[in-house]
Amino acid sequence: MEERGIQTDRGDLNRAAKEHNAIVVELEAYRRKAVRQEIEPQKADSGLLKSESTLVATKQDKNTPESEVKQV
Repeated sequence: MEERGIQTDRGDLNRAAKEHNAIVVELEAYRRKAVRQEIEPQKADSGLLKSESTLVATKQDKNTPESEVKQV
């Protein structure tokens, strides 16, 4: 009946599923782009991640016992 131009419940469900899938694909592409942009600046940081460089700087403080060093 869809071929004749008459909308059906099943056709409505299929259209909704296609719309949903298109949104999911678009959001996944957006997420990957955001993750890629977040990772690129960290690569330039002389091989250390931000959390590792913070930990190294904190460990250099001799007044802080090793057990109290927190990784950020």
